[in-house]
Amino acid sequence: MSVSLLLVVRFGATALVGLLEHLAALPSDLDFELVIAAHGPDGAVRTVLDTLEGDVTIVEVADDASTASALEVARGAARWRRHVVLTPSLRPTSSELERLASGGRARVRRVATGPLASVIICTRDRPQEVRGCVEGLLAAGLGASGCQVVIVDNGATDDAVETIAALAASAPGTVAAVREPIAGLSRARMTGAMAAVHDVLIYLDDDARADDGWLEALRDAFDDPAVAIAGGPIRAVWDAPTEGERVPPAWGFLLGVLDLGDADRTITPDQGPYGGNWAVRRPVLEAVGGFDQAFGPSDASRLGGEESHVSQEVSRRHLGLIRYVAAASVGHRTSASVTDAQLALRAFRVGAGEIAVGARGGTIDAAAARRRMRTAAQGVAAVLDPLPTSIAACLAALADSEAALADRLLAAARAGHVAGCAQVAATWTVTLGARSLAIEPENARGIVEQTGEAVSSW
Repeated sequence: MSVSLLLVVRFGATALVGLLEHLAALPSDLDFELVIAAHGPDGAVRTVLDTLEGDVTIVEVADDASTASALEVARGAARWRRHVVLTPSLRPTSSELERLASGGRARVRRVATGPLASVIICTRDRPQEVRGCVEGLLAAGLGASGCQVVIVDNGATDDAVETIAALAASAPGTVAAVREPIAGLSRARMTGAMAAVHDVLIYLDDDARADDGWLEALRDAFDDPAVAIAGGPIRAVWDAPTEGERVPPAWGFLLGVLDLGDADRTITPDQGPYGGNWAVRRPVLEAVGGFDQAFGPSDASRLGGEESHVSQEVSRRHLGLIRYVAAASVGHRTSASVTDAQLALRAFRVGAGEIAVGARGGTIDAAAARRRMRTAAQGVAAVLDPLPTSIAACLAALADSEAALADRLLAAARAGHVAGCAQVAATWTVTLGARSLAIEPENARGIVEQTGEAVSSW
């Protein structure tokens, strides 16, 4: 059988070399060619490709192309009608390649060339979620990889304690359980880091479900010593059928959803990755002082942004690159019953958190906060006329407004900007014409007095 093996490469020279060595050692009864789409490769990958000239088919693909379009270019350069698409982490046997080339199925072994990692899962009173997350990782072979899972019990009060203990007992040496009794996600994240035995720390939400190849893809990102932080896509996994787009695509981050395309890329802190699927080198985390307890949901605050603050500091101090890894994808279990009021509250907290992160990083001072506070209030008034007199009234009005959901969410985020700026500027009232909007100090921490469905839980 003659088959063309198609491969798109951009980063990961070590993984590429490993695949090439594996293919070279396969029995020669399979007649195959290797077609590589060089997708704006970095210097290390380019060096490897230069050694292959004349032995494999290499086609150049623009740096801004998608992986799908890069594969089409590779297909166009292939000699044979039968094609098999590979990734650098795969190690297929000859028989597996034959089955795949014939249109069959095969479960191909994956390997990682990157450093070992500790997967840290912080949880609080969600036994079913953490069980599903950990059992999925173990079923995918995490234990055999030499990596570790650290479950951080952040003050559980129900049968979650027994569930976590049982998970640790089921895989001794692979799953460790530690307790952080003081509620707070940043505290829990740091407790997990202290218990981790490896220097690549991967933070995964308890309601996340990792896809095949997730761990290998994230580990391999750290093969590049220039990479400080890495993460991948997060897609919503609804717990019930939904009709149409429940949330406007631009606001998917309110559900923890991230999609930057199908190609690996180096990104800026404002693009991601998100904390539910986020990895960092331990020395880098230590260099920025760890997760700042001013961020991360706790009993005293509802603001997120703890990983965003770390990413901003890493970028500001030039400590390394931030990499989006398309193959390191997870599903995020999401309630189809989420209401407009709850989404508005989330948007508000994101807005307040953005200001807090900027102020902590020195990009927003009191004068800038006063200017931005007024501009943000005008944005709220553009949707709510007349402007309500308090933040709680703003969110309640936005929940009931007939304006488009995207407009209401933007107004809620701007209300969060108002609250965050009030904290920085120590100015707790903003006046627009004859109306004044009062801000309570707890609003700047994401806490809003709500009733009914717009609860302030975390």
